[in-house]
Amino acid sequence: MLNPLVSIIMNCYNGEKYLSRALESIKRQKYENFELVFFDNHSNDKSEEIFKKFNDSRFKYFKSDKHKILYEARNDALKKCNGKYISFLDTDDYWFENKLFLQVPILEKNHNIGLVYGNFIKYNVNKFLFKKKSLKSNLFQSGKITKSLINNYYIGLLTVIIRKSFMSGDLEYFNPKYNLLSDFDYIIRFSQKHSFDFVKQNIAVYTQHENQLQSKYISVQAAQFDHWYKMNILNKKLSEKEYNFKNIKEKNNFLNFVAQIKEKDKLKLFKEIIFYSNNFYKIKIILLILLPEKICKKIFSLT
Repeated sequence: MLNPLVSIIMNCYNGEKYLSRALESIKRQKYENFELVFFDNHSNDKSEEIFKKFNDSRFKYFKSDKHKILYEARNDALKKCNGKYISFLDTDDYWFENKLFLQVPILEKNHNIGLVYGNFIKYNVNKFLFKKKSLKSNLFQSGKITKSLINNYYIGLLTVIIRKSFMSGDLEYFNPKYNLLSDFDYIIRFSQKHSFDFVKQNIAVYTQHENQLQSKYISVQAAQFDHWYKMNILNKKLSEKEYNFKNIKEKNNFLNFVAQIKEKDKLKLFKEIIFYSNNFYKIKIILLILLPEKICKKIFSLT
């Protein structure tokens, strides 16, 4: 097997807290033919200093002349990539050493595969029970999997490796309008055109914490989900007759309720919840109404 170059994109904005761990996990990769495109989004902490301590010719540093929203910066980083394949890792997450080693051969053996994903561990720093959990790999599917993803989205961007030659036309860049779900939007669009494959093993760790954009801007995320859904239906890119949007609608309803809890009278919301669908989201909302938010975050994730 040839060892094609893999470009790894790491976007960084004030990522000093977890940065060394993320960079070390890249350096330890068993698959060694990679370049790290480190795109510093105008940080004002010690991120640059930490990065430059890693004396590795494969680590390439770029700095934006001004701060940009995440997916504009992500797109700028894509322009710097020279690899046959593209992968992503954020500063607060990390990879296991076999991540690329397991995925590259799949793409090399089957030239029809556009994207390979894998399982990962979600680690929630706020919770006092069940801090770690993995996805159920029996959900995973290969081939054209748009229906499966719409029904129950299970791909983490930190596990993805993409064939760069398939990233063309309307798939060349992420949509910066969806700053809190652009990876979701991109992968759904990519799945409509190209086949996927996967590895069942855990190949990465996703760190959930309060400073994540999704945690800080729940109401914005809810609005973007709503806009994404309406635009795709309106433009007939996705059909309600063909796809099951139940889980997406339930998550969007939950995010909207979480946003409202901070703004509305809790008693009025409690009356509204009576008519809410009976699911796990309903239990979360009841707890959010009855308990302080800090306690709830110790029990479950809000995003």
